[in-house]
Order: sequence, then C-alpha cells, then structure tokens
Amino acid sequence: MQDCLHATPGRALILSSHHANWEWLLLRCSNGFNEPLTAAYKPTRRESVDGVLRRMRERSGCTMVKAGDLVPYLLERRGKVRLLAMLADQSPPAQSEQQTWIEFLGQQTSFFRGPGWIGARLGYSVYLAAMHRERRGHYVVRFIELSRAGARAEPDEILTAYTQALEQHVRQYPELYFWAYNRWKREKPLYG
Repeated sequence: MQDCLHATPGRALILSSHHANWEWLLLRCSNGFNEPLTAAYKPTRRESVDGVLRRMRERSGCTMVKAGDLVPYLLERRGKVRLLAMLADQSPPAQSEQQTWIEFLGQQTSFFRGPGWIGARLGYSVYLAAMHRERRGHYVVRFIELSRAGARAEPDEILTAYTQALEQHVRQYPELYFWAYNRWKREKPLYG
C-alpha cells in the first residue's frame, strides 16, 4: 500500500466508494502509511450512533472530519494534511450548489464537486482505491492514479476520471457494489 505515497512526494487524496468493505479500507489506510490519515465522513442522524462510529474509526489514529467542515479544516491546516481519504460517491441533496452531473454506469449521476476541487485547487495527487475481496476476510487494494499534483487538472476532470475508473472497477466486481445505496434516486434537472 505504501507505493501510493512514495511515488508522489507531497500530498495524496484517496477516493473510494461504497464498494467492497470501505470500513476495512479506512482502518487499513489509517495504519498502512507513514503519514497520519484524515478522512471525511457524513454524520449519522443519531448523535449516539455517530459518536460510536467516529470513535471506532479514530481508534487506529485516523482523524475524522465532517464532510461539511472539510475544506475549512484543510485551509486552516494548509499543507499539513498529507494523506486525505473520502468516499466520493456520496449523493448530494437536490438543492446543493456544490454538485456536478457526470455519466456513471450509463446514467447522469450527481456528485459532490468537493473531491475534484480539493485535488485540483489544494495540490493533492488523487487516487482511486479500487478494492476487491480475494477470499473471505482477505481484500486487495489497487491505487489508480487519477491526477498528479501540479498537473493543472480541473475539478470536473478529476471527478470524471474518478467516475470512469470506478465504473470500470464496479463492472469488474459488481457483486461488491452497495447497490442498496441508490445513486439514481433523482434525475438531472432539465434546466440548471
């Protein structure tokens, strides 16, 4: 797993999805690199459950930051967060101005712009963590480079590279995708 950071001095943004065992991936990345991991998370509706999940995720040294607070957190610590992770296939609410529509698995799909913006504007090399189960209890993670820091990629270009690489990975291992997480619960508005 360490090849991801050794290949790119500087900062790395690891994007993943609701595919395979994303909780295991978070724990493994928390102690698999020589850098502390910061990860974005979406709080649950119940504070008691949220606290338990956050403490469980932070036990291995990961710093969990609410997704809505992530950009200010990174700007405040500019250059100090070298390893950042997030599930980039989160579905934005309909009224969100921070969304873009990209074709994913043959359908126009809404994605948050944040991962692309962070990679492009804050100087992160961006990777997809493509994970699959080799056998019961054994997972393999392959890091696919989507954008190198300093490459002058635009935010939507990074997101498009992410969705294309993710789609190829989901098509290879469709049984591991969390299909119950309905990515297509709404359609792209006709105007806007």
